[in-house]
Amino acid sequence: MNVWLVVPTTVIALAAAVAWWRARRALLLERAVRRIGDAAAAREHAGRLDLARRVLRRRLAEEAVLREADRVLDAALAQYHQFYDTEGGSDG
Repeated sequence: MNVWLVVPTTVIALAAAVAWWRARRALLLERAVRRIGDAAAAREHAGRLDLARRVLRRRLAEEAVLREADRVLDAALAQYHQFYDTEGGSDG
């Protein structure tokens, strides 16, 4: 076995293994960073959705209050007109 052939081949193999290991670590780190970023974006998106839902619920509640107020006012107006029409009003 020729030592001059084995040593450089071993060094090249070792260097390739070290390069592969560093590339693998970098890839795993990149994936971890991407997952952390995706999770943060998902949390932010969920927060925006939650805020949008709360705003929508508030607006729907406000609309329900306005609809109820309209209904009450319409009933009062109808009652007023009914009273006014049956009493003859001030027209004589």
